Amino acid sequence: MAIFAIKLHWDSRKHFWFWAIIVIILALHVPLVLMVRLPQRNVPARSYVIPVGIADFVIFWGALDLAERLFVKNPSPNDQRK
Repeated sequence: MAIFAIKLHWDSRKHFWFWAIIVIILALHVPLVLMVRLPQRNVPARSYVIPVGIADFVIFWGALDLAERLFVKNPSPNDQRK
């Protein structure tokens, strides 16, 4: 999901803030992965992985969108997202 959110903002890849946001959010994933325990009962994985994946996408996309709004003063005329 993170890769999909990054692909949506790929036109900003030449900016330092783009890579900084990605590194910061991925660094925040490390403690979460180490601290969160998966259920030990017989539950299909998609029942708890899909909501986490959607939340991950929303966080990545939101952070990149917010950074783009803050750091990009004049969006290019070719920018399709408005």
